[in-house]
Amino acid sequence: MSEVATAARSAAVPEGLSPEPTVDSAPQAKILLVDDEPKSLFALQELLSTLGQNLMIAQSG
Repeated sequence: MSEVATAARSAAVPEGLSPEPTVDSAPQAKILLVDDEPKSLFALQELLSTLGQNLMIAQSG
């Protein structure tokens, strides 16, 4: 980012406030994964585990 862009961005954000929310401050979602096919459930879990959310798994509904 250029010095001008950095200065403009700093001026637009009130002092003491972060311009972007941090991962720690964002609430975690609770995601329920339900599938009766173990392979599908595993694939969903692997894909969504990178999101850093709270995954709950059920093999049947």
